[in-house]
Amino acid sequence: MLSTLQAWMGGMGCSQAQLQDCVLESLELLSLVKFYKVEELGPANVQKESSSSFDQVIKATTRKMIAPSAATLITHPFHVITLRSMVQFIGRDSKYCGLCDSIVAIYREEGILGFFAGLIPHLLGDIISLWLCNSLAYLINTYALDIEVSTMNEMESYSQTVTGFFASMLTYPFVLVSNLMAINCCGLAGGCPPYSPMYSS
Repeated sequence: MLSTLQAWMGGMGCSQAQLQDCVLESLELLSLVKFYKVEELGPANVQKESSSSFDQVIKATTRKMIAPSAATLITHPFHVITLRSMVQFIGRDSKYCGLCDSIVAIYREEGILGFFAGLIPHLLGDIISLWLCNSLAYLINTYALDIEVSTMNEMESYSQTVTGFFASMLTYPFVLVSNLMAINCCGLAGGCPPYSPMYSS
């Protein structure tokens, strides 16, 4: 019981990467807003024609895409360490005991690329989810809701939440592939058959 608790707590150290991800994304977004001098859309701008407002959605989504992509790129090594710390429970391995030991183990066995296993599907999933979310929210706010209702910030936030849920459902396969790539052939029982198939690439 004590060893299971210690192993569980060992994996918790890496979950601080999620907090770092949030902080980094916020700081990056603040610096981008200052750099690009982003203009907020107010209620007076709602009456513009739909083609120009869709252009604004494209520009805003492109700007929003930079910060999460940079945050994902920087924090992905911590995500890999977190996944491997959790997967080692399957075979009762003790390969990844702490943050420093995990960094040394991954670098010794796989080199610098081991920290970025599964990065491409992770980035693609985040980018596709963001584009789907913003595009669907624009379509709902523009065509499904009345003009009086769609100008209300409350309804726009609801539509953003609902479309975010559907976008994350549709891009879940990218998350799954990213996680499987991060644990595949890493020397843990959970990343090898019979628990997980072996993938060549």
